[in-house]
Amino acid sequence: MNNNPACQDLDAEAEEEDFNELVDLVVSCRAPALAVVAHVSQARKSNVICRSPSVKEQRMDWESFLSKYNSKPEYIRHMRMPAEDFDVLLSYVKPLLTLDEKQSLRRGATPIIPELKLYCCIRWLAGGSYSDVAIHVNVSITSFFRVVWETVDAINKVDALKMHFPHTPTECFSAAEAFTSLSYKSAITNCVSVIDGYNPEIKCPTRSKVGNVRAFFSGHKQKNCVNVQAAVDAYCRFQFIGVAGPGNMRDREAIKRCGLLDLVESLPGNYVAILDCAYAVKTHSVPLFFGVDKLTPWCDNFNFYGSQLRIRSEMAFTLASTAS
Repeated sequence: MNNNPACQDLDAEAEEEDFNELVDLVVSCRAPALAVVAHVSQARKSNVICRSPSVKEQRMDWESFLSKYNSKPEYIRHMRMPAEDFDVLLSYVKPLLTLDEKQSLRRGATPIIPELKLYCCIRWLAGGSYSDVAIHVNVSITSFFRVVWETVDAINKVDALKMHFPHTPTECFSAAEAFTSLSYKSAITNCVSVIDGYNPEIKCPTRSKVGNVRAFFSGHKQKNCVNVQAAVDAYCRFQFIGVAGPGNMRDREAIKRCGLLDLVESLPGNYVAILDCAYAVKTHSVPLFFGVDKLTPWCDNFNFYGSQLRIRSEMAFTLASTAS
């Protein structure tokens, strides 16, 4: 340290000059930002810049939609049902579909009414694009899938819509009458159900989830899939549906694994279910003939009449899986 007083004064003056230069530099850098802040503040005070008001979203007008489309052929093609059936389905699920009007109004939007929830669900299940339906109804993608699965859960809770395999004599008689009306010259009078397997394609599971990954690849279908067994009535409605196992499982084993065979063999009297030739013959399970047996005239006749009924299972799978 220099003890000379003259030198100390010079050092102090140099430090003061450096400090003043630093202050000027900081002020010069902050000046543009301070100017912008001052401009915005002044503009807000003079109401030049103001916040845009909240936008109140308007949902699709359901009444206008019905008055315009419910009597047109496009409605049935898009919804897979007439307007009257939609109203019946709505009456079942409407009490189960919650409506949080307070929460909707808090977000500045009109509530999503049960009619629109069911519309979104049916259109999506019928093959409609989720983005197109969401834009049409004017809901976000997140809200769309939320209301779709909320509606699916509501439908599954309705007792009147649950799948039911006939087991009492009265139920079997009613189911057999429906199939008899489809049979040529009422040739088959004791069929209450038709059964078939279906192999929906899936993403191959990892080894950490299943023990045998290869079992899910079906050589016949040439894809990764699962074996689904289903029973269908004369109106193409599912009486039973269940995932039996991986894709390479044979149908005659799958029907046992999912419990459907027990339901069929518990049928009363001489009522039966008709299956394709991949299944085994049982007391109440009647498969179609194949191989050399189908060359026999009376076996060929049965295959003709039985196929008229069994095709209902194929129709049901097509209706459930084909997009609009």
